[in-house]
Amino acid sequence: MYEHIKCEPVSIDVEAAVADTAHMLESWPWRGPATVPYALRPYIEGKRACDLGCGGGDLTWSMGRWAESVLGVELDATRYKRAVSYGSGINPLRQLDNVKLQRLDYFKDFPSADVYYFWPNDPNTMDKLVETIEQSGHKCLLAAGARLSFLDSERAGETLAYSKGPRSCRLLKHTDARGGKVLSFPFKEQSVIPEWPDEGTWVAALIPFKGYEI
Repeated sequence: MYEHIKCEPVSIDVEAAVADTAHMLESWPWRGPATVPYALRPYIEGKRACDLGCGGGDLTWSMGRWAESVLGVELDATRYKRAVSYGSGINPLRQLDNVKLQRLDYFKDFPSADVYYFWPNDPNTMDKLVETIEQSGHKCLLAAGARLSFLDSERAGETLAYSKGPRSCRLLKHTDARGGKVLSFPFKEQSVIPEWPDEGTWVAALIPFKGYEI
């Protein structure tokens, strides 16, 4: 399935990306890989970006180096409180004045941006987000991230088995339906969860809405 959708490799300085998150709030995989903002740089540079489900905001602040503005949105009260109270003096990126964090249920009050980054927890959440964007009428780009194994499983028509039950992402489904493309790029950083690998390949499905050009 979806054999016609090829992953476009992106060359990234992995060490530089990991250095960006030094003394930040969260570690992999409580957040997405530090290489994500580097891979998305051509798409967020000079744009209004939004990190949906930003947690501690590490990637949100990293995006702020290139984006015109970045909004990090987090619904979980505990993670949001930690993020906004962590302070700005430890990592230089947290001193950027074009980055804001907001506690918000984005399914009920969808924020306005040019480019959104999202790490789907399950296929139903992915479907719901796509539906929410469609209903909002925004001309925008959704960059949805996942490990490469999720795409491999989707191509095979399978789901992945995890401790919380089978999981998939449906990234290729939505990419194909809207004429998007998929980026692939490396990550390498120490995982704080033993069953998650320290290195591998991450993907970002770029899904355009309302004629957004990529």
